[in-house]
This record gives sequence, C-alpha cells and structure tokens, in this order.
Amino acid sequence: MDTIFVIGGGGFVGRHVVRHLAGNGLRVVATSRPGSSPPPATGVEWLPNDLTLDDTATWPVRYDAVVYLAQSSRWREFPLGADDVVRVNVAAVQRAAEHARSAGAKRFVHMSSGTVYAQQKEPVREDEPIPISAARSFYAASKLAAEFLLGSYAPYFGVIQFRLFMPYGAGQNERMLLPLIVSKVREGVSVDLHGADGLMCNPVAVGDVAEAIRRCLSLDGSHTLNLAGPEELTLRQIAGMIGTAVGREPVFTTKPGTAPVIVGDTSRLQATVGWQPPTRFVDGLNDWLR
Repeated sequence: MDTIFVIGGGGFVGRHVVRHLAGNGLRVVATSRPGSSPPPATGVEWLPNDLTLDDTATWPVRYDAVVYLAQSSRWREFPLGADDVVRVNVAAVQRAAEHARSAGAKRFVHMSSGTVYAQQKEPVREDEPIPISAARSFYAASKLAAEFLLGSYAPYFGVIQFRLFMPYGAGQNERMLLPLIVSKVREGVSVDLHGADGLMCNPVAVGDVAEAIRRCLSLDGSHTLNLAGPEELTLRQIAGMIGTAVGREPVFTTKPGTAPVIVGDTSRLQATVGWQPPTRFVDGLNDWLR
C-alpha cells in the first residue's frame, strides 16, 4: 500500500483530500496545526506540526508521495502577515521538498493558485508567460516563488503543480468569496457586481480537487496543470443559483469598472490524465448546502 504524506491535511481542501485518498486504499499521514481538531478519518494518521518552524522531527521517514496543501492563515494581512506567508508558502515548501528527496518520494504534488496569472480576458493556459509583475497579491507571489523553487527538484521526483481556481464546498472558510455570497443571499444583503454581471470564473468542487490529486499520484514526469470547474459563470449567475438553492432571490448592486476574469483552461489536465473536473456548479452547490 502506498503511503501519501499530506502537509496541510487539516485545512478546507486537505480534509477532503485525506478522506478521499484513504477511502481509495492509500495509507495517509497528514499534518495539522497544533491545537486544531482534525476530523477522524479511517486510514489517516494525524501529526500536529507548526510549519512556521523548522521542525520535521515527527515527519515520516519513508513515503511514496507528498501532497503540499498548507496555506498561511495570514495571507490577507500584507504586509503584517508577510513573514508568515513566506514561512508557510515558500520556506516550508522547500523544507518539504528536501525531506521528500531524502524520504525517497516519487512525486511531489503542490497546490498553487490561479492568481499567479496576470489579469486576462480569456481563459488562461499553463504555457502562457507570467511576467514578474503578474501576480495579483503577495499571496500569489509566494505561490509563484514556490513553483519556481520546486522546479529545481524535478530531477529527484515528479513535481505536479496545480494552479487552483476558486474551490468550494463544505467546511470552507466563511471569509472566502463563495461562502460570503451564500451568506449575503441568505441574509438579503446586496451582492456587489463590477459591471453588469460581475466577475467571470469557473469554480471547482472540492471533491473534484481531491480526485484530481488522486489521479495525478500515478503520473510520470513533472507537470503544471490548471485545476478548475467545467463552467464559466458570472457572479450574477452564481448568486442566482445560490438564491435558488437557499430559497431567496439575490439582491445586486452594480458598480463601475471592468469585471475581473478568473478562468482557467483545463485542456492540459484533460490531455495529461484523460479527465477533467465534471461537477457542474448547481450540483456541487446542492451537495455543499444540503
């Protein structure tokens, strides 16, 4: 049985991933923040670990693959949270890569972000050049830095980098965009739209994120892959679907300005693993809110 070491298994995406991997017959060892209470899951061994510290003493000695899902909890607090973001999103990634090399890992899966791309009018592709000035935040810059860093480890193990576009599902932090929209619609609070319809995105169900990771654990070589949902939706459309799900008509306020486009092209994912996230937003939403 392969052993998968999941760093950041106690977070929103991580909790879904560890259950999914263990449920598919893999042995999972996962880290969580000290003092947190990760959910019990059959086949998952939990290790409390503070990634802001240089401490790998409790990490497993041997494993087949590492999945790095950890995120700094202070990613919104630039510049006050900058040190924490660099420690978790960059320095700890390098520490994990070096540990994976010594542990004989065959693959390193890293969860990056679709925000590393410059603002686009069309769906972005992985082979598009990303200028240094492209990252839209300090958080995005940290993700791009980790991508470059991990590329140096490709001679030692396969490096699979996912650029994630707007995941959603049960257990997500209420400060994230989609849970905020759910709360606003439920409470009758106006949803702000830039332009007539607001931003364009292709949100991905967290269950599909977990399945994408599982499928890529058997890939040969190194790959950078967009990970996004199957539909391009405006914020107006998303709020309308949420309104139908919760039984309340959304209220909108339109603001001047160009609506952002946060859409990832997933054709490379399809070509690489023969699969794309299939869950339509209305179905993922109903599963999330039921």
